[in-house]
Amino acid sequence: MLPTPTASTAPPTKLDKQNVSSTEWVGSDDEFSALVDMNVALSVSQKLHYLRRCLNGDALKIVNEFKICDANYTEIV
Repeated sequence: MLPTPTASTAPPTKLDKQNVSSTEWVGSDDEFSALVDMNVALSVSQKLHYLRRCLNGDALKIVNEFKICDANYTEIV
């Protein structure tokens, strides 16, 4: 179970869903990078949780194959 994000660790805004193909990955999305990926207050597992929440389509199907853990975030992104 992931810890509940606190006000200091949660991204400050609602992230938009990304409808991307499996080859476009969210790494190119400036909003995700700024609010989540580069946020040092978030654990790596929390970052993966937020990544899942802002994907849909083929990319979400692929990411859902992975368990939420630190090692998988770096492999996915």
